[in-house]
Amino acid sequence: MRLSQNKPQFPEKFEVPSLYNGTGNTLLLDNLLGWGINLYFLTNGGGAVHLNEYIRLSRSLYDLTTDVPRGFVIHETLAAYAAAIRYLGERRIGACSLTTGGVPDIANPAIIEAMMHSSPAIYLAALSASNAGKKAPLQDTTEIGFRTATTMKERHGNGCQVIDRIDSLEKVLYNVRDRLLDLKPVLILYHPDVIKERIPWFEVPWVEKPRQFDQRTLDEFLASFPQETNGKKVVLFVGEEAARYERMTQLTTALARLLKAPT
Repeated sequence: MRLSQNKPQFPEKFEVPSLYNGTGNTLLLDNLLGWGINLYFLTNGGGAVHLNEYIRLSRSLYDLTTDVPRGFVIHETLAAYAAAIRYLGERRIGACSLTTGGVPDIANPAIIEAMMHSSPAIYLAALSASNAGKKAPLQDTTEIGFRTATTMKERHGNGCQVIDRIDSLEKVLYNVRDRLLDLKPVLILYHPDVIKERIPWFEVPWVEKPRQFDQRTLDEFLASFPQETNGKKVVLFVGEEAARYERMTQLTTALARLLKAPT
């Protein structure tokens, strides 16, 4: 068999709606497609099956050029880290779909890792059914079980969004988009019976956030820094997160010369 010599071209965004069939599941995935997110790392099972049934297995890189969500089925720990590091390697937002109850202990370290490395990623995680109450469901995520929603809210604040009513989906998507634009991961918790309810189509557009800085603060720093470091050794540390930006080598060299700091 002869391999193709043409490199796949990955669109930055996809035209939507593509999957939408009137349910919250498909509306959610379609909005993520509109943001260019079509690759998921997942472990099927539990409440996640109602969302994952719309994600097809990926068998080739060329699958990722289409407007169909694709998934790699792997262990949840690996899935969580794969989503966390995808942006570092490709500058594309990774997504992870987790089974019921798999968030607090399995995925949380990867979410923290993504936050520390300014790597935007989406973590979708199923909760117990909204009517589970005290019925002792398997992998109980309610307040008398894992207390998943409360625990993750306490750990991640606005980085944890909960879909507990179908009419909350639009607000959640806007919060998720803003979080990703700030280069931070976000966890979306949902009740499987809620997310599959009917909902009219809407789209949350992706709007690039302009990078801003305080010119006055910068001028004051450049004016005072030479005096404060006169006669002292200055070392400029550049973290791996900076590698994602264009011309970073030239920019860090220019900054080092300006600050008289070796790198």
